[in-house]
Amino acid sequence: MTARAIAPLNGPGMGPDQAVPAAPAGAAAPPVGRRVPRLGVRAPLVELCRERLRRTLGARMAFLLAAGTTLTFAVIAIAIRVADGSDASFAGLIVQAARVVTWGAGSAVALAAAVDRRAVDRAEGIDMLAAVRGMPAYALDAARALAAMVQTAVIIGVPVAILSVLGVILSGSVFVAARQAGVGVAVMLYAVVAGVVLGAVATAAGRYGGRRGRWVLLGVVVGPWIALDIAGRSTWSIPGALDALLELSVRLLSGARL
Repeated sequence: MTARAIAPLNGPGMGPDQAVPAAPAGAAAPPVGRRVPRLGVRAPLVELCRERLRRTLGARMAFLLAAGTTLTFAVIAIAIRVADGSDASFAGLIVQAARVVTWGAGSAVALAAAVDRRAVDRAEGIDMLAAVRGMPAYALDAARALAAMVQTAVIIGVPVAILSVLGVILSGSVFVAARQAGVGVAVMLYAVVAGVVLGAVATAAGRYGGRRGRWVLLGVVVGPWIALDIAGRSTWSIPGALDALLELSVRLLSGARL
């Protein structure tokens, strides 16, 4: 699986140990101003890192949390529709679901990514395999960060997308359905931003914190949140800023009052 995932990463003429082959003796020098080919981050490498992240215990727990959150809030939405009839509104419910899935499933993926993935990959031979395929070290580091961002965004975005579609289906009128669709767009944008932020912070915590990466992540996210909340400035923390973004985007794109 690993070899297949990285196999397409070599560019034309790329050797196993170098990004650009040495010119033979007596060959003419390349024209001045000609750019030397560089190997960047490729989709197969990102997908490989994402697959390895998905196989961790934390990511598997995140899947269960996301599934449980989706099912629970879906049942609540149906109960609201039965109780309130065509006047039922689901904006507040979906916003709350976004919060729960972010700090439940999303944080589980972030904690799984906040380990020294470089050391893990080195121990399991991923670094060597990537080098043999001509990938520089910086490309693998970037792929790990992108994989954490994508996986976190997906684990947050899929549940809120399902609940948003359910909210549109359960709407009692075209006007309510349109407003509900606006809520869906807002929470999806929020999921992307939350995934990028949490994935990036988790990757940085794992890289610079090493074995204590998870504690570094908790210190960066939870510590300032508690301190700033006591000071009445919770929006200056990562959780507070994300929550403010969620509410603002829902109000702007749907007009719903939370």
